[in-house]
Amino acid sequence: MMTRRVEGEGQRSREQLEAAGFSLRGNHFIGHGDRYLPLYEAKMMHQFNHRHSTYDGVPAEVRFRVKARTNHFGERELKDPHLLPLPRYWVHEQEVTSRLKHWNREWILGFRKTARSVDDRTAIAAILPITAIGDKVQLIISASDESFCLLANFCAYVFDYVVRQKVGGTDLSFFYVKQFPALPPHSYFDYNSSAQPSSAQPSPAQPSPAQEHPFLSNSSARVCWN
Repeated sequence: MMTRRVEGEGQRSREQLEAAGFSLRGNHFIGHGDRYLPLYEAKMMHQFNHRHSTYDGVPAEVRFRVKARTNHFGERELKDPHLLPLPRYWVHEQEVTSRLKHWNREWILGFRKTARSVDDRTAIAAILPITAIGDKVQLIISASDESFCLLANFCAYVFDYVVRQKVGGTDLSFFYVKQFPALPPHSYFDYNSSAQPSSAQPSPAQPSPAQEHPFLSNSSARVCWN
């Protein structure tokens, strides 16, 4: 969504925004009728957790280094629903909304692009708030109303086992993602009950080509799940 290498001129640090008269509210900067949203990095999220780590408390001389460290949210911090992670940079709200003009939900689903061998899990995904996203977080954009169910698939042990066997390096690119064992949307519903999906779906006994291959198309920032 936002790439630090390409669009660095549109990003502001905490020091720059405070000097310009903006006030921090939660993890948004507000002032002069404008709002700046946090630029999430992959290290700030983990499975089922959009508050994994923060740059809050990290000195500026350390914060802007390559591979700068963060402070992790422990159990005590996670119990406070008002405590939000702070990034290194913020991006104007309009830059974000212009890229999500066809997205009508208050959340986005993303996963870490880099799969490190030192991490317990290879596939790390989470629901994130509407915000700016760095290039090390890949977004999954779907026309399905049930796309949030895909998070459970991404975080399953059997899914992660297959991912770990499949990926040869550290880059979880869409070339690999299209081969992962993701369930099609209709499979999350019990057709023996009265519950039905929000949109018409073919019978599970006769899957359509789209259901046989849920990941149909992709770009550098998203994959479609139909």
